[in-house]
Amino acid sequence: MPTRSPYIHEYHAIDYSTIWIRWERLSPKYAGGILRGYRIYYIFAYKYDHSGYVRNITVGPDVLEMIITGLKPDTDYRVWVKAFTSKGEGGDENRAYIRTSKSFLRSK
Repeated sequence: MPTRSPYIHEYHAIDYSTIWIRWERLSPKYAGGILRGYRIYYIFAYKYDHSGYVRNITVGPDVLEMIITGLKPDTDYRVWVKAFTSKGEGGDENRAYIRTSKSFLRSK
């Protein structure tokens, strides 16, 4: 099982309902076995909005970026990436906070 999570080093809103993230490849030194892939998790960033729940997308070990669509406009999201092996997932200590745009303007 991985001993740490990949670092999210780039991210931004693409438009009012889409965000993009890129993370580092997890070093074999931290994988704790053969890396099977990554899970990208996201949820509304604030607890007062109880209508959301944690969603995730699973990708292979060679994928290092993701476009997440279908999000609420002008909303803050908390996003994190976990690496996983056949023995389980690593931690989620590296998180990004990303706000979708009100308009089609590109923001960071």
